[in-house]
Amino acid sequence: MRPEERRYEVQRYCKREGFRIGPHKAYQIARDAWRLNLRWLSDMPVDFANFLLLNPITDLQAAVDEALAALPPNPRLGLMPVANATIPKLTQ
Repeated sequence: MRPEERRYEVQRYCKREGFRIGPHKAYQIARDAWRLNLRWLSDMPVDFANFLLLNPITDLQAAVDEALAALPPNPRLGLMPVANATIPKLTQ
């Protein structure tokens, strides 16, 4: 099977099976949650996001306001609008 055929099969499988958080993603979230104030805005039901320990929010502006209030002046705040498909551009 050619590489592009395998990629197609992976895409078909993911579309058929639906979204699932894999062990590698769960590990990354757990690792980062120890040192970062992570919040999760998603279409995922809040109860399920809580079960996955994702700190769900339902109001983005309220979460941003809460984060800014807890930070020192001129903080750095990161928003990832499309999760792992976001490529950050860091500026000074």
